[in-house]
Amino acid sequence: MLANMVVTTTRPRPRRARQLTFADWLRLPADGRRHELLEGEHVVTPAAKDDHQWFCSLLGARLIRAIYDAGRGKVWIAPVGVRLGP
Repeated sequence: MLANMVVTTTRPRPRRARQLTFADWLRLPADGRRHELLEGEHVVTPAAKDDHQWFCSLLGARLIRAIYDAGRGKVWIAPVGVRLGP
């Protein structure tokens, strides 16, 4: 199953003069799209494709059995807001 998965990437974008911050992210529109700051750059990602969602479901089910059911942590399947630093 995993051998059939295809990973695609996009070309790097030119760097902005100023990297955006968490405060900048808080001012982005609440328009239902997924807005992220990646290394100070504003990125809006499209909705995931069917194959991606299917793979995430399979992976999530395995993680839940291995981690959550063993009492070793929690597993979230849907996107969850994470702030890794300033």
